[in-house]
Amino acid sequence: MLKAQYATLIMSCLFRKCGEDMLFEVDLEKIRFSRGKMGVTKTKMAQALHLSGTEKYTRRESGEYKLQATEIPVLVQVFHMPMVKILALSLRKSKEEAAK
Repeated sequence: MLKAQYATLIMSCLFRKCGEDMLFEVDLEKIRFSRGKMGVTKTKMAQALHLSGTEKYTRRESGEYKLQATEIPVLVQVFHMPMVKILALSLRKSKEEAAK
């Protein structure tokens, strides 16, 4: 339980603003590639994330829905990959900065 709380805290810190115009985002291409390479089905991913159906995972993997910060530690465990490899640095502006 403590490990999951620690991972959630790290993720919430990483998703906060990290400099002038830099944010971290999940690297969906790396997720798709890793899932295919390891032979993990979308059904297994949906089950690991406790989603009610495969289509909900498909929407997350395609970027239609955003992965939640609490779901990132599950990806780390499934893919045996450090959290920093799942994240990509984005140079897009935050919603607040774009509104200025």
